[in-house]
Amino acid sequence: MSFSIEEAEIAPGTVGILFDETPKLTTADVKPFVWAILLYRGAVAMHEVVASVTQVCAYDDLITGWSEEIEDDRNRLEWLVGEVLGDMTAAGLLHYNQEKDIWTLVAGAQLQNLPTIIKAVAGTDGSLPMHLRAEL
Repeated sequence: MSFSIEEAEIAPGTVGILFDETPKLTTADVKPFVWAILLYRGAVAMHEVVASVTQVCAYDDLITGWSEEIEDDRNRLEWLVGEVLGDMTAAGLLHYNQEKDIWTLVAGAQLQNLPTIIKAVAGTDGSLPMHLRAEL
């Protein structure tokens, strides 16, 4: 089933027969995008994740003022990416460089993050970033 341009403009969230509407994002939806960039480069900036997820997310996730509880101008997607990066930083997986505004994947003292990183590598059929391979 394909849509004409007019039909697609009427229902921009429509992606085909199985889905009438793109579901709202959760942090679980954002994490694979963060991991993909981290495993490729070893570091990630928030705007890189936002740009990646924007291609597949619902229009509602890109609207600012989505919550009365959030007082800044971030949209829901930016807020979720911030949550994921914050959680990974709090867990010790990432180090934030405020000067460069970038999060770097770290193995941790005595390589305590290695099991989590290896799970991400195995789950994506990827490879360890070069800077972590150099630490081993």
